[in-house]
Amino acid sequence: MIARTRSTSSRSVSTYSNGKPYAPARGRYAPRARVEDQLTNVAPVVQGRPSAGEFLRKIVREMRIRFYQPSTVKNYRN
Repeated sequence: MIARTRSTSSRSVSTYSNGKPYAPARGRYAPRARVEDQLTNVAPVVQGRPSAGEFLRKIVREMRIRFYQPSTVKNYRN
């Protein structure tokens, strides 16, 4: 006679450090909250159709005003 073992299906639930159980994965296409664009009400840096040199000067100036790293500004200039 072969003895059957009873399997207990008591899965341990993983929890966060505060005791709340992990939420199941939402999936790639699950609805998400809207992204708020903080720059929607900002005036454009360049208006009209400036020359290439003028456009570049204005963009570099704006990047410096917004405290971009010097290496980033240099990459835009080159």
